[in-house]
Amino acid sequence: MIVAAMAVYPLAAFGNSEKSDIVVIGSAVAAYGLAIILFFGIPTLVFLHRWMLVRVGCIGALLIGLAYAGKDSSLEVIVGWSIVCLTGIICGLMTQTGKRPIRTYVTGLIFILVLALVQFGPKWPEMMQAMAQAGGAYVKDVEATMNLSGSNAGTVARYTESLQGIVDIVVRLLPASTILSPILQFSVGFLWFSGVTVRGVTGESGIRPFTEWRSPFALTLPLVAALSVRLLGGETARLIADNCLIILALFYGVTGLALVEHTLRKMGLPKGMKIAAYLLLFLLQVAGFLLTALLGFVDSFVDWRGRAAAKNTMDN
Repeated sequence: MIVAAMAVYPLAAFGNSEKSDIVVIGSAVAAYGLAIILFFGIPTLVFLHRWMLVRVGCIGALLIGLAYAGKDSSLEVIVGWSIVCLTGIICGLMTQTGKRPIRTYVTGLIFILVLALVQFGPKWPEMMQAMAQAGGAYVKDVEATMNLSGSNAGTVARYTESLQGIVDIVVRLLPASTILSPILQFSVGFLWFSGVTVRGVTGESGIRPFTEWRSPFALTLPLVAALSVRLLGGETARLIADNCLIILALFYGVTGLALVEHTLRKMGLPKGMKIAAYLLLFLLQVAGFLLTALLGFVDSFVDWRGRAAAKNTMDN
């Protein structure tokens, strides 16, 4: 199954620029899911010493991608496939040699960030311009439709202004969204690999339970740097800082949710009330996300769960 996924992935991920919209969307969805499978499967093959399958699958997939995408997209295929293939090999080797899961995950994460910048960085200006033009055209169509339907001029102005603001935010954060996509795929695949393959061989995954997840204090350094650039830098620097802050906020948000889940379990709330609490966070939308990110940030140096555990130990 893993080798088959290697063969199909380049067909779904590369060379769809001249296809219909439906095919492009379907291929993107398939490529997204296949990448998760490969972030699980390639480390699994390496960890289990299936090197023949790794060599055949990785080289074969690269050749398929190069043949399918054409010469003009060779670099994109090489870098895009390396994000999946080489990251998987690195994680498999590090796990095989007994490296801690967090160290393995961070190494894979850094590798993905570097290659993602190489792959997407040169395209961002063009992608942002195209999205801004498409979004602006959509806002104008909405404005024209509302005017034709007899809507009040003030209402039309307020609605289109809000809609344009959303478009501007989406365009501004486009770089972060392209980087977060492989990060999320890798994160899911790595957890799958640790929870199934590693646990199946060694008896334990090495991954802490979700309720114990906590952002490392070291993340404070890039956070402070991004905030400083956001406050003091020029427009380009602020654009970079905004995208960095969104990526960092996602990690803090996940660990903030872990803290929330830990607290809800400690409180012994019934299942219905826990669902209501998460529903409230969902309904708060941006405010809920910022709240959980703030909790994750504060907990990165306060460590509420560690202090509570230490207090219980002393009391007992």
